Amino acid sequence: MVIRIQLLALLLLLSKPFAGHAATIFTGIGNDGFFSDVIGIFSTMQTSPSLKKISDQYLHEDLSGSSIASSISSLQSVLQPNDTLIWYYSGHGGWEYDGSDHDETATGSFAEDNYDETIGLLYGSDPISDDELGQAFLSLSSTGSRIVTIFDACYAGGFIGGANDLNMVPGLTFLGSSGELEDSYSYDDQPYSIFTQGLIDGLTGFSADFDGDGLLMASEWFEFASDYTLAGVGNQHPVFWGDDVLIADVAAVPLPGAFWLLGGGLAGLFSLKRKSTYF
Repeated sequence: MVIRIQLLALLLLLSKPFAGHAATIFTGIGNDGFFSDVIGIFSTMQTSPSLKKISDQYLHEDLSGSSIASSISSLQSVLQPNDTLIWYYSGHGGWEYDGSDHDETATGSFAEDNYDETIGLLYGSDPISDDELGQAFLSLSSTGSRIVTIFDACYAGGFIGGANDLNMVPGLTFLGSSGELEDSYSYDDQPYSIFTQGLIDGLTGFSADFDGDGLLMASEWFEFASDYTLAGVGNQHPVFWGDDVLIADVAAVPLPGAFWLLGGGLAGLFSLKRKSTYF
């Protein structure tokens, strides 16, 4: 009898998840009417058993540049080693003259123009530049987590390229809705921006898992959204840069106890709206 009780206790212990299991954490910012994009991706992620069901405290609407920087820094206390952070922004993109570092034309830069790209509130006086975003994400490197950044904004591709842009952050993965010199679009009568709709569709039922291995990789997710975008807007070319990382598993992460249970028998054409502004 004692042995049976001990065996039952062992089975119950093995059936519990590991407290240290790495999580995929989503945080999103939607500015100037594009918060619905954030909710769309967040809600879709909530349906996947392998993505951490986070609260809405990591979802933000209408943040200035300095507030965006602060929201990124605050993630240091949230992220654990081997976590994957999916950081998403939807809103207007702009540009400003290159800062005193001249990183857009520095040695090693692959930028297509001489401007710093920016995000923030439309016509706001407090944007945040690609250089400042690079510094903000660099501060998260010490957490030991993987960082996936997604920009659905005009000139999205310009947030990488300069010597001090996001590409300076070790191990960072970047998904952008358009090229550095291109606009990004949304349909006036559709709930989500075009690139974001592609991301949402790719997550739904893991449609973006092209090779059918049950693992949704960043490159697959991007390719699905890119194909959707190009089919809708021929002059908007999404950009991928960085490491290919796992976004989610098509099935819930198997727990040790599961092996005991098994062993025991148990789009049309619409008017388009640009997502651009200038600072």
